[in-house]
Amino acid sequence: MEDAFVSRKRFYSIVGWVMMEEGAGPRGTWALASCLGLKRTEWALLLLVSALVLAAELINTAIERAVDLACGGELHPLAKLAKDTASGAVLVCAAAAAAVGIIIMGPPLWRLLVT
Repeated sequence: MEDAFVSRKRFYSIVGWVMMEEGAGPRGTWALASCLGLKRTEWALLLLVSALVLAAELINTAIERAVDLACGGELHPLAKLAKDTASGAVLVCAAAAAAVGIIIMGPPLWRLLVT
């Protein structure tokens, strides 16, 4: 049996994931991928980069909210830099995920569209 601290920690992790600001997630990508007959390794890569983007979004949201709380309504130049940097990290992760998605799903999607 796990102790109360671990249970509470797991609960708050799930709540944080559910309450994520963006909320869109990779559902559209997964739906498309399910129609393309991908291999297990390709699925694993798609799931990995999807998790990377979701993790980056969660970290970005946490940083933005902590900065907003610490600044109390006034945006300090360093606070803006912290928020912009966190947002940039999400962009880098999303661009990498898009590239992986195109590399994996592009050829089978193209074959499907051409035939």
